[in-house]
Amino acid sequence: PITQRISKLVSFPYTATSANPSGGATPYSIGEITFQFSKPALENVDLILDAGTLQKVPPSTVVDLSGPGPIILRAGPIAREEIEKALRTRIL
Repeated sequence: PITQRISKLVSFPYTATSANPSGGATPYSIGEITFQFSKPALENVDLILDAGTLQKVPPSTVVDLSGPGPIILRAGPIAREEIEKALRTRIL
C-alpha cells in the first residue's frame, strides 16, 4: 500500500535499488544501511522506508535481458532452471 500511495503522489518515474553498495553485505535494518554508506552518499538518498528489522532471506534474483541471451547478475531464491523454464531459453 505505501508504494502504491507514493506512485499516486509523484508525477515522475522512480525506482528502488538495493540498499547496499555493490558487493556489500545485505542489510536487514536501517542501522545496517547507514553503517555501510558514508554521510555524503546518504545525502543523495531521497527516501528510505523503514519496515523494521527484516527477515534474513536471500536477496532477489537479478537477470539481465538486454543482450542476446539472459545472464544472471545476482543469484537469489529463484533457481536457474525455473528462470530458464519461464523464459523458454538457456541462461548464459
